[in-house]
Amino acid sequence: MLHAVNSLAAAAPTPTSADSTDYTTLPVQRMGTRLHQRTSAPSQKTATKARYVTSLATLPNDPLAAQQWNFMSATTYTGAADNFNAHIHNGSSSEVIVAVVDSGVILTHEDLRTLPGYDFVSTAEIGNDGDGRDADPSDPGDWVTQDDQQSGTVSAGCETSDSSWHGTAIAGIIGAASFNDTGIAGGAPRVSLLPVRITGRCGGFIHDMIDGIRWSAGLPVAGVPVNPYPARVINLSVGFAGDCSKALQSAINDATEAGSLIVAAATNSAVDLDTTPYSPATCENVLSIAANTREGTLADYSAYGSEVFLTAPGGTRSDAIITTENGSNSAPAPESSYGYHYGTSLAAAHVSAGAATLLSIDSGLSNTELSNLLQNSSVVMSESSICRAGGCGFGRLNVNRAVRILTDEQLTDDSARPPVGAASASSPETESNSGSGLIQLPDLFFYLITLISLRKFCNN
Repeated sequence: MLHAVNSLAAAAPTPTSADSTDYTTLPVQRMGTRLHQRTSAPSQKTATKARYVTSLATLPNDPLAAQQWNFMSATTYTGAADNFNAHIHNGSSSEVIVAVVDSGVILTHEDLRTLPGYDFVSTAEIGNDGDGRDADPSDPGDWVTQDDQQSGTVSAGCETSDSSWHGTAIAGIIGAASFNDTGIAGGAPRVSLLPVRITGRCGGFIHDMIDGIRWSAGLPVAGVPVNPYPARVINLSVGFAGDCSKALQSAINDATEAGSLIVAAATNSAVDLDTTPYSPATCENVLSIAANTREGTLADYSAYGSEVFLTAPGGTRSDAIITTENGSNSAPAPESSYGYHYGTSLAAAHVSAGAATLLSIDSGLSNTELSNLLQNSSVVMSESSICRAGGCGFGRLNVNRAVRILTDEQLTDDSARPPVGAASASSPETESNSGSGLIQLPDLFFYLITLISLRKFCNN
């Protein structure tokens, strides 16, 4: 849905690299859900009782780790990504940089380690921080009140809402500090988070997302200092309804050529992406990630289709995923806190964490090698007609299996996937997903910026 923001038109900046941007419509809405059920930062002694059981001999010593079903063994929770078992492999002395292109991050959160990032939100009204682009990627909150609606300072179609802390939630899934006796454990044990802010109140502009992608990869952006920390993985838990624009595809191609792996949420619209495209999920050179439940089935809100590469834990309202956030419903509170979220946003973050885990073991892996490892280690999904028809990609993410393949450990379970291109009589769906997201050679596109409605893929 396009959102009219005529009141913002006068404050719109000059496009940095476009000649046809419409600044009278606003785009980015969240497609993930922040539940109003949270906890303040617990100590090891006061940690809440485990909500889930685990077959692991040991958990990280983070006090909320026992509530993180999403990272536990898939033998305990079918839909889990098995990150904790993969954490024993820490073969690299250098950390992997993952860009969180989103709503910004609470930089003072006790469980997050961040690099200097950038705020690409073009207008003060959307940014809610008193200015446009600057070097402060912190999240000031994106709440909207009835007074905001009545005063015309936000889009006419923008609903009242509490702050989502969306970027902070995604950052926690990818790289919250582990084994530090604090909060939760992140999905990747050796990661540095690069916060890149592109959305604010009611959403954001596509040209801001495009510039954020380019900057994340270390590419030049007019009027912005060069990023000294190019990201090896770029997480895009944002998007918009419609085909991939030439400008967006060009940015993704250039970032891929620069060495970045692009991971995007498939959207929470429960549509077939083959007939109802969302971008960047359906752009080329992108790993599009759908969401699965704790039980391992495709989440009922998740998009699907042949464009999907994998599914990963996204949770549901009844089995949401605990992660980092802020306890306030408006401007950020000083205390660190944790809360429950669900959506394809979180699913994408799990795959970004999985890729970062593999890179922490072998930093020389190419994008193609990374996608092949994730593909060949995935667990076939045949629980629904959609999955049997190839709509769930190659299967469910399993980070521990990917690590074991990378480190030449023998897989002994019967769900091992045959090599790419090999037929499987028991799993015919493995033959039907050749278009599910393998890295392709980039194409050359003319640069054209269009403004469409972006959507954050974590329902609010």
